[in-house]
Amino acid sequence: VMRAVYARDSYTCQRCGAEKSTPRSLHAHHIAPWAGHPELRFDLNNIVTLCRSCHHWVHSAANVDRES
Repeated sequence: VMRAVYARDSYTCQRCGAEKSTPRSLHAHHIAPWAGHPELRFDLNNIVTLCRSCHHWVHSAANVDRES
């Protein structure tokens, strides 16, 4: 599933445009959270490619607008 998401998103962060630089530089982010939505866990429309930095930001207190 993750490879399909990365390929669909051209191995590029969909928030900042950063491209894959190392094997773990990209993360698959679930828009509707994994824990609360088991029916969407493997739905490709619920997953977006983010770089490590953007993924940490999305889950941080700095994301005051709760951007996904």
